[in-house]
Amino acid sequence: MSYAYRIEVKESRLVEVTGKDSFTTRVEVVDVLPAPEMVAILERRLTEAGYQRDGENLIHRDGALEICVNPSTREVVVSTTRHGTRQVDVKLNRSLEAHTPSEITGATKRRDEIRKDLEVEAKDRLDQQAKVAGNLMEQQLRENATRSLKEALPSIRAELSKIGHATQAEALEIKARQMGRVERVEHDVQNQSMTIVVKLN
Repeated sequence: MSYAYRIEVKESRLVEVTGKDSFTTRVEVVDVLPAPEMVAILERRLTEAGYQRDGENLIHRDGALEICVNPSTREVVVSTTRHGTRQVDVKLNRSLEAHTPSEITGATKRRDEIRKDLEVEAKDRLDQQAKVAGNLMEQQLRENATRSLKEALPSIRAELSKIGHATQAEALEIKARQMGRVERVEHDVQNQSMTIVVKLN
């Protein structure tokens, strides 16, 4: 008489991955007033546009997209993050046959030894497969993030340009009033141009 035993081990892991991309730009503003005044005007214009203070920065979030502006340096970091999960499974099995009475008697001990070996091998394989799956998914998520940034770039630059122009226009008008009596101000927001007629003191 002989007995056949089948030993099976399963290991599973949920791999969580984050893919991120970002680019850096600036809010273009010419300093026509002292730095603290320019910073204050820019901060107010950003706040009016929906940015919220976070430490020394002002941040605007739109879904996974984040625009972070440092009013002092005027540096802008635009970033987006994508998250993903993937289930990784490993299943290993071995067969054991016992033919003689002594083999049948020792089968339980042998099964335990084989199971332990399989568990070690399964964990090693799971580590390898999780790493490969994680790397592939991270690359895909990063590519998605890059693509979404490219799509959002034109509107972000247009918004920052508008904020920068509004900051510049306000600073110029303040400077003009310091120089003399302002007789006329023409502000073309669409074309981002401005005319100020000043009668000097």
